[in-house]
Amino acid sequence: MEHRIETSIGQDGIIVLRDLPFHEGEKVVVVITPRTTATDQMNLYPLRDLPVVYKNPFDSVAENEWSAIR
Repeated sequence: MEHRIETSIGQDGIIVLRDLPFHEGEKVVVVITPRTTATDQMNLYPLRDLPVVYKNPFDSVAENEWSAIR
């Protein structure tokens, strides 16, 4: 059974969990992850919606790099 709860870190880094659906002495695993916000998700693609500018779009690409041209 998985139980998920959101809480805040208290003074001195203490976390208090109350009313858990487990019995006293039962072994559990505690995994703590920071909560992500909508603004965190927006930063995944920082270049999204920025204009794309092509300088000399019809010029050859890396013309000096081709050994067959030399």
